[in-house]
Amino acid sequence: MADSTNPNVPPATWPPVDFRPDRTHYISAFVMVCILALIVGVRPSETEFLGFDSRWLMLLFVIPGVFVFWIARARTRVDATGVSTRPAFGASTTTAWDNIKGLNFKKSTAQLVTTDGSHIALPAVSFNSIPRFAEASRGRIPDVISEGRRAADDKVVVIYRDGRQVVASRDEYEQAKADGTLDRPVPHTPGTSPKHPRRR
Repeated sequence: MADSTNPNVPPATWPPVDFRPDRTHYISAFVMVCILALIVGVRPSETEFLGFDSRWLMLLFVIPGVFVFWIARARTRVDATGVSTRPAFGASTTTAWDNIKGLNFKKSTAQLVTTDGSHIALPAVSFNSIPRFAEASRGRIPDVISEGRRAADDKVVVIYRDGRQVVASRDEYEQAKADGTLDRPVPHTPGTSPKHPRRR
């Protein structure tokens, strides 16, 4: 198998990377069917006073059916030629890398932005998929999440008694600490809960 992270590998040998809905969604579909089975199991005579035939409730099984169809069909593929999408409903698309400008997110929907300004929805791609998407694109799409994490690794948040917070590099913090210019700060690594100093 070709090394997908090696830039020296010829583009023709780069294996495609598929993004699909999580297969655990099938469990949700099964639970949905079980719940609907309890609802649909109501005898028609028990719903006569409501003025409708409970047998019409059988149509509710269309909902998990559509859900399962989406899980099985929806896909986004990234390969050496570009990005291909196959939505559950609608036409499939293929966009070459030369026509791709970047990614955009509209709420929770990932979109491919083309050079002509078009936006193409990317099935099964979420914000958390960016690192894997960037790797599959061989750097054509930047991994902003990993870059942000690496930048934050060298930072600390200095919290003062009066509530002020200052973001500084570890070197700046150690220098200020050595100079005695810190007003009893509490170093805080981003992503953790800060501990405020007790007032005396």
